[in-house]
Amino acid sequence: MDTEAPVDAWYVWLGVAAVSIGLAGLALSIPSTPPPDATTAANTIEETAASPAEATGEYDHDGTEARIGERRLWLRADGTQSTARIAYGRMVPASGDEQLRAVLDGDDATSVYDHNADRDAWAAFHGDVEDARDRAQDPEWRPADGTVRVRTVAYPTSGGEKRATLVAA
Repeated sequence: MDTEAPVDAWYVWLGVAAVSIGLAGLALSIPSTPPPDATTAANTIEETAASPAEATGEYDHDGTEARIGERRLWLRADGTQSTARIAYGRMVPASGDEQLRAVLDGDDATSVYDHNADRDAWAAFHGDVEDARDRAQDPEWRPADGTVRVRTVAYPTSGGEKRATLVAA
């Protein structure tokens, strides 16, 4: 007695074709690269923000786009995305502001905000920090340059000293 299905039966070929198409679809839906590591980038930001003195930090990532909120960082590349929360401090996205970006890049804030008195320069800096934090409530995707850069800046205000954690990706 023959218990094997004949290979020329149409239903065998139909089943093999269906399974093959399903496996091909599954293989094509898997991303070719892993998502960028937002958690390690967030750790770099927190280490810099928690430093007792002014500090800077960098983390190289594979993301092509980034979103920076006050307490959350998103990185994405090739259809994959990762996100991480910041537990310590609040981030100030510096990507959309030339003066904040200059301070992030190492320039002295009082020279970037060139006003008649240091007090006026710090007040202008504080205003830009608050505006950037307002924009961070609903962050937009921006092109990323492959490096998360962070710098904490301590500055005087009328209510005492404050700290800003400037971040760009």
